[in-house]
Amino acid sequence: MEFTKEITGVSRRVEVLALICPDPKNQQQTPVLVGTNTSLFRRLWDLVQMKGDQNTAHSMRIQSVYAPIRAQEQLPKNDVLGQIKWKGPCPLSIAPGANCYATCKVDRHSAPSKDLILIDAPSTQLLPAGVLVQPGVLSDAGIDSNSLNVLLQNESTKTVSIPVGSVIAEMFAVDTVTPVQPSDLATEKIDPNLFDFGDSPIPEEWKSRLRQKLAERRNVFSMHEWDVGLAKGVEHHIRLHDPRPFRERSRRLAPADIDDVRRHIQQLLATGIITESRSPYASPIIVGRKKNGAIGICIDYRTLNNRTTPDQYTMPRIDDALDSLSGSRWFSVLDLRSGYYQIEMAEEDKEKTAFICPLGFYQSLSRQYAQEEVAPQ
Repeated sequence: MEFTKEITGVSRRVEVLALICPDPKNQQQTPVLVGTNTSLFRRLWDLVQMKGDQNTAHSMRIQSVYAPIRAQEQLPKNDVLGQIKWKGPCPLSIAPGANCYATCKVDRHSAPSKDLILIDAPSTQLLPAGVLVQPGVLSDAGIDSNSLNVLLQNESTKTVSIPVGSVIAEMFAVDTVTPVQPSDLATEKIDPNLFDFGDSPIPEEWKSRLRQKLAERRNVFSMHEWDVGLAKGVEHHIRLHDPRPFRERSRRLAPADIDDVRRHIQQLLATGIITESRSPYASPIIVGRKKNGAIGICIDYRTLNNRTTPDQYTMPRIDDALDSLSGSRWFSVLDLRSGYYQIEMAEEDKEKTAFICPLGFYQSLSRQYAQEEVAPQ
């Protein structure tokens, strides 16, 4: 964005993030959301107002500093499995604002490497302006090459005509998120050299024997972030003194966090920690960054916690715990990875943990998200 010398005292050009919002109904103008430094634009606009008068016209010029990305660069050609063409016998006419199913033929370029196929608009602009293609995912076995129906919508204010042989849509390979399959832990072993006893004074022979024993118990150790267990014989319940459902608004996500949040949610879904929800309850999420730069999702459960009847149980006394260690010389420490993930929610209480975000509506299958609360700031 460029500001003139008359406004700011010196000609200044500022690079900003902008969200382009194309509207097929309006071909003359394209809405743009400009951000994210709102305080800067507020100050600059105040300067415009102070230096202007009734006879001064102000305009804002926006110029992209990045070259447009070509469709060929966005998607490798080998990912396009085929084209879907209007087979006629006459041109396809679509009235303004109307929907229609076009029966097309499929021209395959290559055999699919996967069972699922994505049907979407062409990677290059081949359709008339204002014509939208309804995307969909189909099984490759269910696609009839001579008769495939594609839903088209004319968003323009004029009747459009699509000639015979025009490319309506294209076929793409699909990557799916699949659940993590449990491995055979009974036959799996860990490298004994991973266990480091540091400067422990125990003899080296005992260190070697202990390494071998620990390596044989693969199911005790978590080898990666999503390698968590599940406690058996226990479920977590949420008792409410006010059971009336509530639904809070979703909070916006920073553009820089959207991809990381989407990836994190997909991992939670694949691991079975959360699932999609249709609950009458809804709590918003708050996104933060951990020290290592990884994404961290917290859920604002203040409303839920205010309605929860707390569990009353006796905490162990510290002096009793210290007395129980009297006379001991060797101590071991075990830490659970994501321990709250390992306690399952009771079936009737899962819907109370539902959380909403711009990327979807989900609920917890474990206790973690029912206990995490964000303090007011």
